[in-house]
Amino acid sequence: MSTQPNVYISNLQVQQFTVTPVLDTAIHATSDVLFVPTLFPVVATAQDMRRVRVEIMDITVIDRGNVKANFDIVFCTTAPASFGALNAAVAISDADAAACVRKLVSVATYVELAAASNAIAAPAVTPFVLEVPTGATGFFIAGISRGTGTYAASDLVITIGVKFQNIPQA
Repeated sequence: MSTQPNVYISNLQVQQFTVTPVLDTAIHATSDVLFVPTLFPVVATAQDMRRVRVEIMDITVIDRGNVKANFDIVFCTTAPASFGALNAAVAISDADAAACVRKLVSVATYVELAAASNAIAAPAVTPFVLEVPTGATGFFIAGISRGTGTYAASDLVITIGVKFQNIPQA
């Protein structure tokens, strides 16, 4: 009979992180930058600043203005040097796109809690992994408009549920 030692991973953590990205208050066009790359600081809660593997488990979007416009969330491992300005066409360079963009999640179906209330979206997410580079404090998300919404500056609140753990330095 073979015996295997029990393995205990002490640095695995599960948490939710919330950000309120800054939005332009003028009407957006399809393919405009809805919000520029915004930091999700997951490493600040880890035990040390080594490289961190993050598994995105779920996403919830609260639309406080009840705009319900479709948009995409772009996940980046580092902040792209180019992405585009708020409420202007996306202008990410090929090099930045290849270097940092890791996943795109579409936000398209909202539920209203009451007629004049917030709208909430919980896009279907197949869990995926991002590796936060050594020395970085988290990952970045950016938004691309897929509709013609007009928001107040802090209408969107995005919560992302993650599992993360430090991984050994190579």
